[in-house]
Amino acid sequence: MNDEIDVIVVGSGFTGLMTGAHLREAGVPGVRLVDKAGGFGGVWYWNRYPGIRCDVDALSYMPLLEEVGTLPSEKYAQGNEIREHCRALAQRYGLDEAACLQTQVTGMRWDEGTERWIVTTDRGDRMRARFVCLGSGALDNPTLPDVPGLDEFEGRVFHSSRWDYDYTGGNERGGLDKLTDKRVAVVGTAASGIPFIPHLGEHAQQVLVVQRTPPVVLPRGNQPLDPNWYQSLPSGWQRERMENRTAVMQSPPGQQPPTRDLIDDAVTGVGRRMRALAAELTGVPQNADPGTRKLMANYALMEQVRADMAAVVDDPRTAESVKPYYSFGCKSPSSVTHIGRRTTGPT
Repeated sequence: MNDEIDVIVVGSGFTGLMTGAHLREAGVPGVRLVDKAGGFGGVWYWNRYPGIRCDVDALSYMPLLEEVGTLPSEKYAQGNEIREHCRALAQRYGLDEAACLQTQVTGMRWDEGTERWIVTTDRGDRMRARFVCLGSGALDNPTLPDVPGLDEFEGRVFHSSRWDYDYTGGNERGGLDKLTDKRVAVVGTAASGIPFIPHLGEHAQQVLVVQRTPPVVLPRGNQPLDPNWYQSLPSGWQRERMENRTAVMQSPPGQQPPTRDLIDDAVTGVGRRMRALAAELTGVPQNADPGTRKLMANYALMEQVRADMAAVVDDPRTAESVKPYYSFGCKSPSSVTHIGRRTTGPT
């Protein structure tokens, strides 16, 4: 392609889609998304591992739901639903018509003579644009650990964001029936590992989990969304929900948080628990600075979290290994839909 357009947006994930949608709403006709992926969604395009879903309330996480008209089936949307919403969002704002997918930008140069950006790609394109917006993100390049001997390993190695269902069988909902005679090692227990490790445990002969730092794991409390309730929401409901979530979790010092928590899940409940613990602190002077009181309340909260997590693990050694020893918020917390007791501990 060798043409001119108003704006080129590098990336077709949430940043690219939101940028494109707001540009269209502002009356900018020429908007082109460029992405090396074959579809829209960014990390939600690439990540399709078993059990993938968002652990944030879908009604406040998925952008422009009200404008597009998407109804997530559950409070915490599955990956394929988020991917489909991204595609619908692109269609709603006509961003799919001019998009260059499976295309990687190789250069951007400002031409003083024409006052345009010259954007080149790996497909030989030389496009001109008045503006360039970067929404390429930082989570699209999987990295395998540099472990000595890995290049000599004769088994199958892949990153979770490039899941190989031809090898494992099954799909995003599980059913990894080709692993029944396989021993599987998983490196990492963060936001991706937590959803797919149970599916490996259900089907593989043996699963070895290698963990550096235990994550905070909270009960998700997932539930279906009622279409009738969803249709009854007044105009502007999503902005209200997003602002409420932020205020509940991050009320500035001295400002009272909202009395109503529209999300009402384990994560937003952390704020309420912290405030209650701060009020109940003993052994801390009343004139202690707010930072000290908050730190002590955080420690008390984490003691509760550690106890809750260990309570569902029967093996004492394993129970101790899953306890996270750091302040809440130091690492992003994760959540699970179902918590069952574990009677035998992994190495």
